[in-house]
Amino acid sequence: MENSIESDHFDMKFNSTQQALTSPDYVQTYIIMQPRSCENREVLFRFGSWCYGGSINLSSSPLNLRDLPDVIPALRAQQSKLDFKFDIGAVPLSSPFYEPLAHLDELLPIMINEIASSEKVLTDLLAMLSNMGLSETVEEWFDGNSMDTFFEFSGADTGNF
Repeated sequence: MENSIESDHFDMKFNSTQQALTSPDYVQTYIIMQPRSCENREVLFRFGSWCYGGSINLSSSPLNLRDLPDVIPALRAQQSKLDFKFDIGAVPLSSPFYEPLAHLDELLPIMINEIASSEKVLTDLLAMLSNMGLSETVEEWFDGNSMDTFFEFSGADTGNF
């Protein structure tokens, strides 16, 4: 059975084994699955509307937030091992990445709002620290390398993932 989607961004037809996940926002996302063997993990990299996937070598131990500074460069270094899998507008329902992608699609507007609203808090913090004579050190951190900037979001465990 075929369905169709029309939007300002695209027109697409897909069948009942696919689901369209269509955020109008440009997104880069890594989804890392639990290891099945040794140190290889299945990974999906979403680059805009294109999704690339494959197996990459990462630690077989559980990954934690403190591992992020090491994991991101390892993912970037192995990105060439990932093959094009599907467009975000036609995610196979059978894909192990479907549920995490759908969940992120729901949360993305909230995350964007939180990031945008943090700007005022950080600007106010810089002003306060500047008044304390600490502006140079803090501004260097604040204006630092965006490749080393990560946001942490936490939420309730619903048992879905």
